[in-house]
Amino acid sequence: MSYLPAFIEEHQLTPDADERSLKRAYAKKLKTIDQETQLHEFQALRESYEEALHWIAWRDTAQEREDETTGEPATDQEQLTAAQPAPMSGHSQVAVQDVTDETEAAASEASPPQARDPAQEAADILQSLLNHIHQEQPEQDQVTTILENILDSDTMLFLETRQAFEWYIASYLVQGWQSGKDLLFHAAVTAFRWREAKTRLSYLGPHAYALEQAMIELDEISKRPEAIRHKYQEIMRKSRNQEQPGLNYLKVNLQLLARLNEAYPHVTAMSCDMALIRQWIDSAYEEKEKSLHDVREQNRGEKKNHFSFSTALLVMLFVFIFRMLSAPPDEAARPSNTSTPQSALSKVSPLKDTKTELFYLGEDYLFGRDGKPIDTAMTIRNWEASARMGSVDAQYALAKFYKDGLKIPVDKTKSHYWMLQAAENKKIAAMVTVGENFQFGEGTNTNLQAAYDWYEKAANAGDRDGQFRLAILIASNMLVKKDNQRITELLELSAQQGNANAGSYLGLGFQEGWWNLKRDNDKANYWFLRYQHHPLSQEQLGLAYEHGRLGHTKDLALALNWYQQALKNGNQKVARRIETICKKNPLQECKT
Repeated sequence: MSYLPAFIEEHQLTPDADERSLKRAYAKKLKTIDQETQLHEFQALRESYEEALHWIAWRDTAQEREDETTGEPATDQEQLTAAQPAPMSGHSQVAVQDVTDETEAAASEASPPQARDPAQEAADILQSLLNHIHQEQPEQDQVTTILENILDSDTMLFLETRQAFEWYIASYLVQGWQSGKDLLFHAAVTAFRWREAKTRLSYLGPHAYALEQAMIELDEISKRPEAIRHKYQEIMRKSRNQEQPGLNYLKVNLQLLARLNEAYPHVTAMSCDMALIRQWIDSAYEEKEKSLHDVREQNRGEKKNHFSFSTALLVMLFVFIFRMLSAPPDEAARPSNTSTPQSALSKVSPLKDTKTELFYLGEDYLFGRDGKPIDTAMTIRNWEASARMGSVDAQYALAKFYKDGLKIPVDKTKSHYWMLQAAENKKIAAMVTVGENFQFGEGTNTNLQAAYDWYEKAANAGDRDGQFRLAILIASNMLVKKDNQRITELLELSAQQGNANAGSYLGLGFQEGWWNLKRDNDKANYWFLRYQHHPLSQEQLGLAYEHGRLGHTKDLALALNWYQQALKNGNQKVARRIETICKKNPLQECKT
């Protein structure tokens, strides 16, 4: 075969390269392209990659026919020979590939191909990664690189293993503090793209809320003044190292300690030993109370020294006589109450039993943290107490709990009630959900005006989901006069921030000329390809290849590929398209 596709030559792949090699090369090159500003480069890469995929499919088919004719085996032994992993280095500067190879080898030994256990593979790989972090103590960027390489490994091409691996990491992160967890948390946020693709978090069940809140808090810390940010980092570092900073340090930094504990509970739970920090806070308050008590006692002693004994006796006698003469007849018989407010001062830290502490306690019971058993009833009890005291975190968590029904029965009415409380406390994500509840009558009566108002509040705050929902409600023409300019502005704002629904709808808008948009194949293609993971975009790309639209050459195999992805992602409309194509065309893709 003298001909080689340009993709294989450009990426210096061998003529016998398989689909897996192509995918790796494509993923590597894709990272160097900004899909927003380099649309043509992205399209050229995609077309080149797809051409190479078709070529290797043709090559393998031709080889099988040749083997059937000659009777020679089709298996290439070189492709079946796996490189043995290098042993784990005893130094901190260990080769990243060694770690990746070791995790793959462990998974391979634990689960042979004929009896694959994705959950066990994922657990073995995670344990190998944790062992490396604990033993070698690598830097943050090394852990991130190791995790990214694991995700690019052959084992992770098996989707169920990859999903189980992500689930196990999420579950591990929300448990109580362990050394090295801060490194894995930051690495996971980058490697799994939890910031950019927040829909992935929805697959992580009860862990999603804590992870999302931790990322929000991390962003808030990054916006603090540099001096405060560095002090927070110093406090967290001391707790990770189990240092004893001394009472003077604790007293000086008491307000920062309290703020860290109060405002950033999720990110600190994954980045440091919060139990130790809370002990420091208690110690600082106890020392502060002790110091105040000593000062009061010293002041009392100094005042006593200003008077001689005889002077004090005369004063006391004068006071006694004055009270006897001026008091009502029965008052002298009343028992004296000389207690002062100071004597009733509590020695307990002000943070004890506050709304924040109750929220933490509820999470401890939810995840089985800090020695607490997993107890859903205790979680709800503490969260409800915290929510009634005004904790927006507890209100939002309760609303999600009742909405998702992961460990309790779904209760849409309670979910809406608590979501509304959180929205009124300016929780932006809650505003969008409250708007949806009013629009679709979830847990409350349908009220389009209320839905519009809440969507608008979220959109004005810059929320991409609120912008999308508001645009679609305006486009429905059910409440307000249709405003095409505002619809497209809101959709573009939302899509630029990563809302795949908005991006797919914009693609349709440019394809069909909706909302007074000028038809533009390039822009339609851009939005469909940018959000090609969305089932609506996948359906439209399938139609484009089936009928030769949007500048694409007609290609039924590629059309089927897009339709099958859309069906897998829940778009049932494409099932009929797949059936129609496969009835008329006996393609290889119809067998998958």
